[in-house]
Amino acid sequence: MESIWRKTTQLDGFEKLDKNIKCNTVVIGGGIAGILIAYKLKKANIDVVLVEAKSIGSGQTENTSAKITSQHNLIYDYLINKFDFSTAKKYLDVNEKAIDEIESIVSELKIDCDFKRCSSYLYSTMDVQRLKKEYIALQNLGFDAVFHNDIDLPFEVKSALEFKNQASFNPLNFIKGVAREFKVYENTLVTDVVANKVICDNYEIECDNVVFATHFPFINKVGHFFMKMHQERSYIIQVANQKNKNDMYLGIDEDYLSFRYVANQLLLGGSKHRCGENNGDSYEKLIKKGEGVIDNFSCVAKYSAQDCMTIDKIPYIGRVNDKYPNYYVATGFNKWGMTSAMVAGMIISDQILGIANDYACVFSCNRINLSASLSNIIDDTMHSIKGIAIDNLIIPNDKLSSLKNNESMIILYEFNKYGVYQDSDGKRHFVSVRCPHLGCELKFNYDDLTWDCPCHGSRFDFHGNLLDNPSITNIKK
Repeated sequence: MESIWRKTTQLDGFEKLDKNIKCNTVVIGGGIAGILIAYKLKKANIDVVLVEAKSIGSGQTENTSAKITSQHNLIYDYLINKFDFSTAKKYLDVNEKAIDEIESIVSELKIDCDFKRCSSYLYSTMDVQRLKKEYIALQNLGFDAVFHNDIDLPFEVKSALEFKNQASFNPLNFIKGVAREFKVYENTLVTDVVANKVICDNYEIECDNVVFATHFPFINKVGHFFMKMHQERSYIIQVANQKNKNDMYLGIDEDYLSFRYVANQLLLGGSKHRCGENNGDSYEKLIKKGEGVIDNFSCVAKYSAQDCMTIDKIPYIGRVNDKYPNYYVATGFNKWGMTSAMVAGMIISDQILGIANDYACVFSCNRINLSASLSNIIDDTMHSIKGIAIDNLIIPNDKLSSLKNNESMIILYEFNKYGVYQDSDGKRHFVSVRCPHLGCELKFNYDDLTWDCPCHGSRFDFHGNLLDNPSITNIKK
């Protein structure tokens, strides 16, 4: 189903690239990150062009819960202990600045996107100590967080931590207003970047700088981000006829729930899992939890989102490396894309303009912190090995004749593996189960009826059409 933002927003359309052009900077990707980077550059009088494979906001931006907050789960005690006090302080300060910057853009461009200030809460139904540690870390950082023993939720909590003066908005109405400020080409798929040329189907864009704002960078040679990230899926159900609450809530427990209210609707989120590793009951689990705690429960829509998760919980933002000094990346937002996108806009625009940015070092694409990263490096490596090597040796024994409606299986045919999904009408859909990105074996997702890559998160519908990168091509039917 469509998200509440997609159902309530009519976006402007933009033309497709139909000729070779030149500019100073090409931003690849029309989500909120690409939009804000392009806007900051245009405001500085840089000749910038944004290209989007589909339509702006059609990726993760349209399915976000749209919380504009520096409260990124339990992050600040972690940053102080795994990095240092300075890193934690800069991370907090720049995300607070990002909230103010978004509000400033809304005011300057007079964008009608329901921007409002509110509080954002972390809560737990069983734990006090972890939130107390986070509270102490924030006190040391000079941030005025508030510790609570109870908050306004439809069930009892043990503890909660409040960030005041955070914000929320309609993200699609926001990018609609911002994207009018610079040149945008939609339905323009970038297939390669060679030196200072961006290749788009039959045309080229010659430029001085390239910004990869494609959620997950699709060029493997640039930064090797496939070795430093994986992707997670999470789910949202829209619950009708709920009394609006101004504030936002996120549980820190394993079976957490996220609460975000808009227009007498509740966006209830949760059921996260690594891409390619679900059992097909994510929506059902979320609905069951909602029914247990929410009066007059009525689920009117359900949809999902996907997030790039870095090995050390900090996004990768900025210049890729010395080998590619004119390539820039914004990725790995770890479920906090609204403020992280604005941080990317501030840092990358400064770097392209040659302006020193005090926060860029925190988000460096070349940082290495084994204390914060080692366990996640090992975990991601094992998933990749399993996806590429071990599963390739397994010959499935299932018989195609046993396949039932709304079921899938992987079959061996002429020494090649294929995935088959039998729809509700009994029609079978056959596709290759090799991800075009790096060859991992795809797994079927019964929640969204897709073939998902457990290694790096590429996704395809059961017809084989690409839904999410880093792959840039469909799978073979």
